[in-house]
Amino acid sequence: MPDQDSKYMGIGSDIGLNDSSDINSGINSDISSDISSGSNSDNSPGKLEGTSPERRRLNRPFLNLLLAFLLVLSFSSATFSSGVELLSPTAYADVQSTDLVDNVSIADHSIADAPDIQADYAAVATADGTILWERNGKTETPMASTTKIMTAVIALENAKLDSVFLVTAGAAGTSGTSAGLKEGDKVTLYNLLIALLLPSGNDAGVAIAVNISGTEYDFCDKMNKKAADLGMTQTHFSDAHGLIEVNHYTTVEDYLILARYAMQNETFRNIVKEKQMTAKIGDRDVSYQNTNQLFDITAGTSATAAKFDAATGVAAGTYVRPGWTIKGIKTGTNNESEACLVSCVEYQGIELYAIVFKSPTDTTRYQDTMRLYDWAFKHYWKAELISPEHVVANMALTDWIDKSVPVSVPNSVVLDIFDCRGPIQQEVDVSDWKGSVKKGDKVGRIVWSQNGEVIDSSDLVATADQPAPSFWQKISIGWDRFWGGFSGSAKHMNTEILVPTELKTADSQ
Repeated sequence: MPDQDSKYMGIGSDIGLNDSSDINSGINSDISSDISSGSNSDNSPGKLEGTSPERRRLNRPFLNLLLAFLLVLSFSSATFSSGVELLSPTAYADVQSTDLVDNVSIADHSIADAPDIQADYAAVATADGTILWERNGKTETPMASTTKIMTAVIALENAKLDSVFLVTAGAAGTSGTSAGLKEGDKVTLYNLLIALLLPSGNDAGVAIAVNISGTEYDFCDKMNKKAADLGMTQTHFSDAHGLIEVNHYTTVEDYLILARYAMQNETFRNIVKEKQMTAKIGDRDVSYQNTNQLFDITAGTSATAAKFDAATGVAAGTYVRPGWTIKGIKTGTNNESEACLVSCVEYQGIELYAIVFKSPTDTTRYQDTMRLYDWAFKHYWKAELISPEHVVANMALTDWIDKSVPVSVPNSVVLDIFDCRGPIQQEVDVSDWKGSVKKGDKVGRIVWSQNGEVIDSSDLVATADQPAPSFWQKISIGWDRFWGGFSGSAKHMNTEILVPTELKTADSQ
């Protein structure tokens, strides 16, 4: 796995290219050594590196040495690896040219890396629905037991959690994965949701459906209407559990809509985040384990993790991800859809969603999912664009000959950045100031944009008081300006912008 924190760019990471005087006057002059080295254990946002318009020329001896090295390399029969792949001893799938990064095909994108997965349909997206990477995201495919996400949504919106449902013979006899319900069991909706979402009980899905709508068929009408209401235009449900493979389909993009919607419900969210829960089923207390193995694999502390390491042929601990918080949400498997996983993970204040449909095996769906998150957390991260301690400009005071006031932002600006969109441009609008100025006065504005789109902006404020000249000071200043005019002296200082026009992101080096 790539170092999760390798995205944090410190000053001087582009060795020999940045003019140090420009950097020292820019917004990132105090980046600490722990950020430069990629450490961010305190979950503080990464800082971006300012670029200077000046570039140092590489000296001729260095160029000669570089050319000689490349010549030797071209005749060498040795093969060198550009990095160590932690998730698998060898890469096992092609990065497809039709895969999309930020809605641009890999073939047309300049990124240096991309997820290497086996699933036929997949995506990773932000909490607000921005798709960072996807494969065949608009292609219809069956979704197996991830169907139960919508089953839970309909149940939560059509019945109270303390409603008591009767388990029918038909529900208890449902084939496939079972929560062990028995005919005649009386179970509250809340407990049925646990039985539905953690052990993926098909019997719980049917019990919910027939108690809410009378028949599973009528319940599916509610599911399909909700899908339409959510804008899931390529989705259709034929059952409440995912066993039926005829006329039962969705797309990755549609399911990202559903997953994010379901996770807005507190009850749903609180159930799927648990590895184990106990439910009251009839007169029995039943302990259910979550079928989502990401909890164990990323923690590396259980027999499940050890078995997974052995099955994938990697060293113990390879899949451990310190700092990851698994939020859920649902697994699914059947013959047509193969192995599926809808998941949500939080890392360093960033919450992402991943969809994996039709991965070949139970093992590969977790490998695929982790590869998606590894890549996404490398390229999508929190960055501190600027803080009040950074002086943006020295604003000239035109009533004085030799006075200016430092200008900065009133508050730190921290933003989620997708570095595959390239560097960030920052535009400063500060003009010379006439009259007195007080600390905190709004004197200008700074705007950040990336890939042609404005991503944030902030007021600029004076950081110190400076009164206007007194009557006698004005006379003295006027006299000095009169005589200075003969020697070509400036009437006042010029406003000086101190920050660079471009901030480099990790993928724009």
